[in-house]
Amino acid sequence: MRRYRRDIYDSNIDMLDISGDVLDLLKRRHDITADEYTLLDLLLGLRSWALNNLFDNHCTDEEVRRFAAVNEQLFNMTQRMYERTRMLNDFIKTMPLHEKDDGATSVLELEDDGTTWAEAWLCHPELDHLVICHAVHRHST
Repeated sequence: MRRYRRDIYDSNIDMLDISGDVLDLLKRRHDITADEYTLLDLLLGLRSWALNNLFDNHCTDEEVRRFAAVNEQLFNMTQRMYERTRMLNDFIKTMPLHEKDDGATSVLELEDDGTTWAEAWLCHPELDHLVICHAVHRHST
């Protein structure tokens, strides 16, 4: 267990060293080389492998509750992003611009809303009661 947690921690630190703080525009690096992108991909793979093994081999009730809370938070944040995108689209439509309206394709719409993204290790029996949001799926598998 400690090895997996250490691999996760180390890969996170190494990724931040390469990319900078992606949440802070002033600290984000925009000059990442192709070799660094390859290394980031490898580090993400290591992190995913460690997370999968950690969760698959040691899934406590507390970890399921924490996972459910993170999943719900990411789902809610995603829904707020979709709503803001819709609002922005509505705002743009009221501006005196010439816009081509392609119906549903003019607004960000996803077919996955309300359906689970449980794949790979996310198909764990302890998680059957959760609707796994796309953000968790994207960063976990």
